Amino acid sequence: MTSITKLLCIITLFVVQFGFSQKQYKAATIALTNVENLWDTINSVEVVYDKFSFNDPRNRMSMSKDEADEFVAKYRKEADSLKVDLYIKTQILSEEFTPNSIKNWNSQKYHSKLNRIAQILQDIGLNSASKSLPVVIGLVEIENRNVLEDLVQTEILKPYNYGIAHLNSSDNRGIDVCFIYQKGRFELEDLRKYIVNLPKDEDGSQPKTRDIVKMSGKLDGEDFTFIVNHWPSRRGGEARSAPLREIAAKTLKGIYEELLILNPEEKIISMGDFNDDPVSPSVKKHLGTTAKKEGLKNTDIYNPMDEMFKKGLGTLAYQDAWNLFDQFQFSGNLISKDFSTYKMFKTEIFTKPELIAQEGQWKGYPKRSWNGDLFVEDGYSDHFPVFTTLLREVKN
Repeated sequence: MTSITKLLCIITLFVVQFGFSQKQYKAATIALTNVENLWDTINSVEVVYDKFSFNDPRNRMSMSKDEADEFVAKYRKEADSLKVDLYIKTQILSEEFTPNSIKNWNSQKYHSKLNRIAQILQDIGLNSASKSLPVVIGLVEIENRNVLEDLVQTEILKPYNYGIAHLNSSDNRGIDVCFIYQKGRFELEDLRKYIVNLPKDEDGSQPKTRDIVKMSGKLDGEDFTFIVNHWPSRRGGEARSAPLREIAAKTLKGIYEELLILNPEEKIISMGDFNDDPVSPSVKKHLGTTAKKEGLKNTDIYNPMDEMFKKGLGTLAYQDAWNLFDQFQFSGNLISKDFSTYKMFKTEIFTKPELIAQEGQWKGYPKRSWNGDLFVEDGYSDHFPVFTTLLREVKN
């Protein structure tokens, strides 16, 4: 057994002991971060092939334009004989993130961003009760599976043997959401995505937004479902865009209901960049969250960020006002003082000083990795990460 493997075995069995109690607890850190446009340097497109089911990764494949042309030519006769769609879908942002673009996006900058993300994820873990990298990480604003494969192979993340839970999204710009997870502690059993069906625009075109991605499995032997979101933005103004987020909220609510019908005891954690605050109608009314911990039923959805927002805390700022778009929500059975099984202990916004801009236009705000088309080497994102700690009592 190598020294790294021995270290990871120790971390996996790490327990937390608090001064107010003689009990010992095993901890699992769950993190969420909007990484602000993690794109590789290749001008990619997506090939949509409806021979495969919607949740099959082969239904929507990311590849270079030349590879896509070859693939479509090779399988055109097959698709026609099966009477299914086979076509190339361009990604609006893909051309922006290439060496020949105005951003001058190259391998050096790309790997710098990857290493920066890995470092922040490590810092989150070390500042959590587990003192180890997060077991499950929700990621927002990634391009495709390729960037995830590069991320989990960074020097910091590679020893933790992260798996990838990703399905290409319907989003017109090519932006996806996904999970990475420590395969030694989370066993993936089911992965699927849900379309947020937006109404047609006035010109009859069909807008597309990010799919909602759900992964279910066993966290240290317990059944869990994690759901990651990136709801429609506020482009065009809050009033005009709010109905779109209400549709996303109803979609997420439906996933909760579907899961709890199948298993009334299912433990569910939803997370994401909701482009709305915890008190916004989309979250409060249409998803139906509550800020009260007492008397929760399994079907209730508890939102710890509600009280944080009312205290003036946020994960991003605009015109000197803070928003708390990056949130965690929990099924009611995760909120209890009985830690015989995993329960939510604490949820936090990660605001390490190096994530805060110290000068310039964005002073005091999250230190973004992009200032227009200029890459900021020591930046991270225009959003602060958030994380939650789950605890389970260790029986002697």
